[in-house]
Amino acid sequence: MKRVLLALLAASPFAIGYCFHYALIQFNWAGTVVLLLSFLFLIYWFFAGGLAAKITKIKREALLIGNSFSALSLVLIVFQEVVLRRYFFNAVGFAPQMFYLPLVPLGTNIASVLLFFIPNHPLWATVVLDFLLMAAAYYAGFSVSRKNIET
Repeated sequence: MKRVLLALLAASPFAIGYCFHYALIQFNWAGTVVLLLSFLFLIYWFFAGGLAAKITKIKREALLIGNSFSALSLVLIVFQEVVLRRYFFNAVGFAPQMFYLPLVPLGTNIASVLLFFIPNHPLWATVVLDFLLMAAAYYAGFSVSRKNIET
């Protein structure tokens, strides 16, 4: 049962990404609002890592299950962009993009600073950065919560 809860928690960015996509189109959000929502999503993912620490005590299990959908989405996006040079026109092409959509504005801003001398950086570079941000936030949330539980 613990693993099912962790898997549902790990898959939650899909639903958040779809809601984010709907809100962007419906309300025509842009600029600072979208960047603020990216920060809020990162804070959510920090607390998701903390919740994982309360569900299981095994760090490896929590981190592997918690970042499994993130890693799978990363592999699918990099494969489609680098190898195929196009996206699939089905759920396999659309869902991984929705997974990372809440962090794309923040990741794009950070990537534009890191890749300053490259005029057009590819989207997969932003997605790799988003994966690292998500993994770091999840790990930090897990570690802080585990530290609070032990003391």
